[in-house]
Amino acid sequence: MKTAVITGSTKGIGLALSKRMLTLGYKVYMTYFHDDAHAEILYQTFSQKYNNDHFVIDKVDLSNRDKAIEYIYKLKEEVKAIDVLILNATVTDRTPFENMELDSFEKVLRTNVTIPFLFVQSLLNNIKLSKDKCIIFTGSIMGIYPHPLSIAYGVSNSAGHPLAKNLVKFLEPYGVRSNVIAPGFVETEMQKDKPMHIRENICNKLSLHRFATVEEIVDAFIFVINNQYINGTILEIDGGYCYK
Repeated sequence: MKTAVITGSTKGIGLALSKRMLTLGYKVYMTYFHDDAHAEILYQTFSQKYNNDHFVIDKVDLSNRDKAIEYIYKLKEEVKAIDVLILNATVTDRTPFENMELDSFEKVLRTNVTIPFLFVQSLLNNIKLSKDKCIIFTGSIMGIYPHPLSIAYGVSNSAGHPLAKNLVKFLEPYGVRSNVIAPGFVETEMQKDKPMHIRENICNKLSLHRFATVEEIVDAFIFVINNQYINGTILEIDGGYCYK
């Protein structure tokens, strides 16, 4: 059975990815941090459909370096070969620029850039043993266009994208691929809760005049996983953002 590790994977894009990978026959290692009740419901739901040895759901604070290292070593011990590593867990902080504390800024960069670097570096031997040898970072178009609400989130994605591209040079001897999926605005729970006038303003900036479905984003991940010639790519899926 192939193995996928997907961080931040009990809601939104991460959850949809986990579900799709399970249907494709992967054993999926999933992480979450905040919502224990939702994770328990998810565990019960998956248990009814799959054997418990097909998925693992762990609570991990991936903004905490020590907790992240502890989880990484758990993976090193439990998983011989990691076929697909999807670094999907990210955080943001919408504190106004003038008021943002340095600790908050550094927390966003640590979670979105430093910890993913640590995952790749520490789990490389496990990834080298697989056939797929696929690493995907969940980026954002806000790493390409200026982010009007969170400088920390925009800057962290601006750093995460070239991290994935630079890794291509270092992973070349092992045949490990490193790519980025950079979604625009997606119909996740968070986006659905936005006031209608804000959603309409966003749609007016999109040439397709709508948010992406979660499944459209998941399709892109699966495409990159399956296509062995895609490497060092930042795949933007933004519906023609800022076409005006």
